[in-house]
Amino acid sequence: MTHPLSQQYRDLQEQMAQRTLELEERIGQLDTLNRITQTVTTVHNLEETLGIVAREMVLLLKARNSGITLLNEERTELTVVADYFSHPDEGNTVGVTIPLAGNPSSIQVVQTGRSIVVPHAQTNPLTESIHPLMRRRGTECLLIVPLLARGEVIGTIGVATGEPDREFTPAELSLVETIAGQIAGAIENARLFSEMQRAKETAEGANAAKSTFLASVSHELRTPLTSVLGFARIIQKRLDERILPAVQSDDPKTQRAIDQVRENIGIILSEGNRLTTLINNVLDLAKIEAGKEDWHMQSLSASEVVEQATAATSSLFEQRERLNMITDVVDDLPQMFADRDRLIQVLINLISNAVKFTEQGAITCRVKVVDSEIIFSISDTGMGIVESDQPRVFEKFTQVGDTLTGKPMGTGLGLPICKEIVEHHGGRIWVESVLGQGSVFSFTIPTIQLEIKGGGAA
Repeated sequence: MTHPLSQQYRDLQEQMAQRTLELEERIGQLDTLNRITQTVTTVHNLEETLGIVAREMVLLLKARNSGITLLNEERTELTVVADYFSHPDEGNTVGVTIPLAGNPSSIQVVQTGRSIVVPHAQTNPLTESIHPLMRRRGTECLLIVPLLARGEVIGTIGVATGEPDREFTPAELSLVETIAGQIAGAIENARLFSEMQRAKETAEGANAAKSTFLASVSHELRTPLTSVLGFARIIQKRLDERILPAVQSDDPKTQRAIDQVRENIGIILSEGNRLTTLINNVLDLAKIEAGKEDWHMQSLSASEVVEQATAATSSLFEQRERLNMITDVVDDLPQMFADRDRLIQVLINLISNAVKFTEQGAITCRVKVVDSEIIFSISDTGMGIVESDQPRVFEKFTQVGDTLTGKPMGTGLGLPICKEIVEHHGGRIWVESVLGQGSVFSFTIPTIQLEIKGGGAA
């Protein structure tokens, strides 16, 4: 007769053994899930990722085979994108398409977005259209889990077993659904990345084509425009020196006509000069972007560059009694390796823009050194820039603020050219602005670093 206490002890041992087995299985599942997670996050080749996942599921669930499919845009068929067989001689099904029509199990998963377990897969009505395949492979139980991205089915994961009466447990179903969620996210991210790359390539191609076209047109326009401006200046000079002085201007109508002629000639010259600036800027930017610009790099003093730039823009302040130019350059700045003319061009452009949008107050040019960079800043007391417009100020053919001030439109290329020049020097350029309080445009240029060897400067 078995003692009750001994029986309880044996029962407890069996329970502990069962719990230990379940715990080991769960640890194995979590370990596999962790490997799959690492694969999804570290392997950037989607095809390789899906192949690894298909293999891991077969090994984890001791299954016969697994497959991952994607639904086509018409949602009429599934295409196998990864598979794994416990018996390698069973072949490769990657690329095989599976029509949904006549395939009740797949239709149900795609339409409901819910997983299904198909027991007795060789005779189950849900797999009627693939019974011959199920028998040939010896599939007894089939698990199909949807791949869901943003609430929509984009494919499936299928896992098949070959042992009679072997069914998938709720824990196994939950595990595969967790894996499916990760895979769906990886597939969706890959799709979005691919679309983003295509859009970027399309935009870059269009931008390059536009730049090439504009450069070509600019070359064609430059010569005739030079002639137009030349003849306009000749006409203006002859009108002022010979023709208009000879016309009796006592009559108000005659005087108005004379004034109108002078104004029209002035408009021709003004707009012609603006178009010339635009053409030169287009050609300038095209050369820089194409890497055809000749850069004259040399050791430079920042204070010297500022002095030349402010001298070149001094005439902008002559007719502006309520606007002053202030310079604030710290002493003993380190040298920088740069193209003198190009840096002066950047400063002139920034100062000119500041003058354009500042009625009164001051334009201040500050220069200081922080770590291994010289920072140039042009600040104004103008109207400022709307926060939503600030990210666009360095985009080509973009003007911000003109519609608010009524100022003549610029070319929309000055700041993009500044950006290209600064970045070529290894620097960066940015804007800080508060509407109604002015703007600060800043850029950096690296200093010349002296390498110290053996206690001396090399």
